[in-house]
Amino acid sequence: MRCAFSMMLLLASALSSQLASSQTTYIMTNASGGTGANQCLIFSGNNGTAQPSRFLWTTYNPEYCGFSSEQELLQNKQAVWKLVSIAEDSYIITHSSPDGRLTQCLIFGGNNQDTFPSRYLWGAGQNQFCGFSGKEELLRNKQAVWKLRALDGNRQYIVLHSSKDNNRDECLIFNGNGSATYPSRFLWGSGAGQFCGFGSREELLKNKQAVWTIKITNSDPNCKYKPFAYDNGPTGQPSWCGECNVDLQTPKSTQAPINIQNARHDASLPAITFNYDATPLQYLANLQNLKVAGKGSITIGNLGTFDLVEFHFHRPSEEAINNHRAAMVIHLVHQNASKAVAVVSILVEEGPEPTPDAKKLIGELIRNFPPPLTPKTPPSINADNLLPPGSRDYFRFAGSLTTPPCTEGLTFFVLKTPIYLPADQIQAFARRFPSPNSRDIQETNDREIVEKIK
Repeated sequence: MRCAFSMMLLLASALSSQLASSQTTYIMTNASGGTGANQCLIFSGNNGTAQPSRFLWTTYNPEYCGFSSEQELLQNKQAVWKLVSIAEDSYIITHSSPDGRLTQCLIFGGNNQDTFPSRYLWGAGQNQFCGFSGKEELLRNKQAVWKLRALDGNRQYIVLHSSKDNNRDECLIFNGNGSATYPSRFLWGSGAGQFCGFGSREELLKNKQAVWTIKITNSDPNCKYKPFAYDNGPTGQPSWCGECNVDLQTPKSTQAPINIQNARHDASLPAITFNYDATPLQYLANLQNLKVAGKGSITIGNLGTFDLVEFHFHRPSEEAINNHRAAMVIHLVHQNASKAVAVVSILVEEGPEPTPDAKKLIGELIRNFPPPLTPKTPPSINADNLLPPGSRDYFRFAGSLTTPPCTEGLTFFVLKTPIYLPADQIQAFARRFPSPNSRDIQETNDREIVEKIK
């Protein structure tokens, strides 16, 4: 859920421009060697060397590779990397040139024969394919093609490259039992298998020679505008900025979504009164899912009235009930005069007898799927048609945005009664937004989950 309320009315072109201009950069660290501390992969000598090495000249402030601040790190550039996806599971890893003007690729030179990687210095290095004529030639040559495999949910990866004969992937390691200064291709074993020659993931993580931590460096206030993905890749969930991974340090966090179970029954909880109005269809700028402007409000007992700002869709559902995630979920996002946020979640199941009003409204959205954006003559829609008939009882819990920056302080009201849609409508969302767009279930952290019952 991307509840960036101040930006909701921007045109799609404005948001696309912002995304295109954002510069997502990373630091790559390794914790093997004598110190046991995470040390950064850098070009030393004030960014003047040709081969990267482990950052050994200080362990001060490891969060920023020894620099005093994120700003100083980004200005110096010695330890700043960019990762660009060029094919499924394949990346180019780039770095600034010694003069700071060009972007150059990390490669194995000598037509992929070198043992140690180096900065791409044999060409200008300024184009998107590392000096090759196109993506196909780059992928065929393999000198600059890297693969990343997530080892866990804590930003840890193995970094793979083809061997000299181009037949197998080998790991980027610090050999000598992790004591070497310069990383090399994993040549001391077969290089086969998913754990870099170690017997298991646990053995690999314990040895650390080939374990890399890759995390975003510039987690600034522009976090909510940065590209992100739902997988475990470099821009995936373990690397989300803002408060998204705060639970790694703060066990009491209230990140969403959660698995709803063991809720406390409370017949005194207020009913939600829905007062939605018809409005012309207006899509809001969003790259990950369908987001629609809404009109009307809800009233929740003494909590008062919340205006409907927008509603959007996740596939599969983000919230789970007793470990079951529905086919989809609709999040209706509301805000009151004090900027407090209330999210009503409507679970969507596939069924042979669809909810009639919901089916009709969803059909209208599908017929007008963006792009293009809002049609020139938009149909009238009413979010009231999305509500399940019958009981409006709910589960309530404290939560957060479920996309970066994952700001906490929201209250979720998950309706217990789902709506039903036909299979072809759910498949239409899958075709229009082919990648799953749901955040992983987060830890409950002993927060209270309350269930309204009659």
